[in-house]
Amino acid sequence: MIARQPRRSLAPSASLIVMGANDLAHCLSGWHVRETDKRNGVCYRWTGAEAEFRIFVEQGSRALSLMVSGAATLTGQPVPLSLYSGGRRLVHLREAAPADNWTIAELPLDPSHYGEQIYTLRVETLRGTESPGSRGVAQLFVPDLYLHNGDFRELGIMVASIRAA
Repeated sequence: MIARQPRRSLAPSASLIVMGANDLAHCLSGWHVRETDKRNGVCYRWTGAEAEFRIFVEQGSRALSLMVSGAATLTGQPVPLSLYSGGRRLVHLREAAPADNWTIAELPLDPSHYGEQIYTLRVETLRGTESPGSRGVAQLFVPDLYLHNGDFRELGIMVASIRAA
């Protein structure tokens, strides 16, 4: 089940979001509950098709660095990821999580985006003809289709941390 966080006045946003530490104050809609990677103890949250978060971006920050993983080895497809702000796609990575190992995905930022920001992550494939204001096709992972384990959640990408730098 995707955890719903109401929009409300919260403490000032941080420039580093770590799942299991300060995620409840920064992860808004579209996030599943926290889990722990049994292989290495990393705390993370799956996104749904899209997930909203708030973060403080210092003036001069060049990118958002996300520690991510996915089900690429199991599905045979790398996990693509787009970053949206105000309904417009800012950047798209065709292979944000190319394997099931933890990796750092760098999402370049526009220098005019600083201060408290609300961004949306969207796990989607693009055909190449979409305008920045249009959405691609969601690429979701349903564990039961591969593992036959009764887990019918629609999962996007695993996120352990997000840092504006």
